[in-house]
Amino acid sequence: MEKLEKNKIYTQLVSKCNYELNQESAHIITLINDVVDESCSLSKTIIKHMPEYTLHDETHLFRVLMIMERLIPESTLLLLSIPELMLLIITAFLHDIGMAPPEDKVKAWKRIWNESEPTEEELNEFSKFNRFRDTFPNKILEIEKLRNNDHFSQATLIEDYIISEYIRSTHEERAREYIALNWADKLLYKDKNLSYEVSKLCFSHGANALSLLELETNVLCDESNFICLPFIGVILRLADILDFDAKRTPSVLFSHLAVKNPVSLKEWQKHRAVQSWIIKPDKIAFHAKCSHPAIEKSIYDFCDQIDKELINCNNVLSRINDDFRDEMGFYRIPLPPKVDRSKILPEIDILTDKPIYIYGHL
Repeated sequence: MEKLEKNKIYTQLVSKCNYELNQESAHIITLINDVVDESCSLSKTIIKHMPEYTLHDETHLFRVLMIMERLIPESTLLLLSIPELMLLIITAFLHDIGMAPPEDKVKAWKRIWNESEPTEEELNEFSKFNRFRDTFPNKILEIEKLRNNDHFSQATLIEDYIISEYIRSTHEERAREYIALNWADKLLYKDKNLSYEVSKLCFSHGANALSLLELETNVLCDESNFICLPFIGVILRLADILDFDAKRTPSVLFSHLAVKNPVSLKEWQKHRAVQSWIIKPDKIAFHAKCSHPAIEKSIYDFCDQIDKELINCNNVLSRINDDFRDEMGFYRIPLPPKVDRSKILPEIDILTDKPIYIYGHL
């Protein structure tokens, strides 16, 4: 609650609810608190099956909400409707819920059946995973070779890596399933059920940004409150990708989680190198001191990904309009065309006062 109450989106929601809804406001605030509480609890289990990935725990969820606050100008925040403010908070906390799969699904992927014979549901889950696993033929050959030579722990490490990749690449669909199963009749604004809109938005953060143009710009919730789904989708995907610094990869975890996969290692080091950033509606800049040119390169590559998101999201916002509302300009927030990279630099040697390496994009 202390973290929530410091966020402008949450305080604006509480203020509007108290002013516009009176007695009904208590239900909405309770709903938001329940979503935040359950999401934070489930996020703690992500590391169980994805120990080598940058963290997607409650710290990430609150930082996504904080970055949302920084991306939205004050003038736009004041004009957003209660259901739009609700969706910003709810999607910030539910978008990665698919990264914490149910234990029975993970067991099915590993062919660990609850009974002596697998059920139809377990076979179906394994079949879906196995189709994904077959896309790693070299890894499969490596696993078989290791097992034939009795190197079972190394073989298990590679199997776990494939499972981690499967969780990551399918988590948007699992988030949609989780919302349908656990929140379908609870995500209410007055009589309007928002679970469909929440599921669409959570799914969209892993899809192409331009797919947001297919979402409704005028979901009517009551006589005066609309939701512009493409706007919420833009803010969600930008806030998610911009959570990119050392606080998601604490040094103590980096030291104690024997990170063995080179791709994962690069991700950890990339996040640890970023020391601070500026995120405003019209400026995004990362400050990083890099210990190796490969880390600097990976940060530049990540900035390139953000640049593509900014171009596509600017495109989406510029095309927001509909036949029901005349004034839609406040959704067209100023986004910078690209990330400022001027402060991504090598570490400086204390004795020589010179960079520890010379970077070249070769």
